Amino acid sequence: ESVDGGCQFVKASLSAGAPIPVAWGERYAFALVRRGVVIRTRAEKCGASTAIDCAGAGALVPWSPLTSELGYAATDVLVCLYTRASVDAAIVREERTTRDILGGLSAALERVERLAEARGQVVAEDRVASLLNVLADTLSPPTRRERLPTGLRQRDLALLAGVRHESFCRVLTKLELAGGVQRSSDGLAIAGRERLHAAAAGQTETH
Repeated sequence: ESVDGGCQFVKASLSAGAPIPVAWGERYAFALVRRGVVIRTRAEKCGASTAIDCAGAGALVPWSPLTSELGYAATDVLVCLYTRASVDAAIVREERTTRDILGGLSAALERVERLAEARGQVVAEDRVASLLNVLADTLSPPTRRERLPTGLRQRDLALLAGVRHESFCRVLTKLELAGGVQRSSDGLAIAGRERLHAAAAGQTETH
């Protein structure tokens, strides 16, 4: 970690697959993702872990000081961390910073709620299609991504969708055959929202 002169942020990096240090939740209020993708998780008392958030470049990720785990880096990531003390001071003296923080937290809440909605779909096809649409909309705010980064593994996406890895692979193949997604070395290209859900429902376009 290093602190830039005059900057309240602390830069930190994690390699793909590395857990987010629990100490970050104790010291820092949130992180601003500069590069890569972070998956945030929560651990239940019984030890089971649930993926609750997925954030890419430009997204703000709040940390909780009251959890036994924070998540992990889905890809190599670079983040800027903001201490809780700095947040408290900024709220008192800087109106613009306060607005930026509230805006980022609002976007993070909407992202988590939409991921929860996708995970709440009954059918696996609808879960996966909804998840891909949410990620396209929210991974790199404020723009919609047409392609998910190559570093996001299918296991990561299955965890976020709340389905088994095998089920996710089956659904993704179905979506690809129906034209809803396209896999390549550049990542996973996502068709428009309506076309993706039509593919999930097994509907194909006729020409």
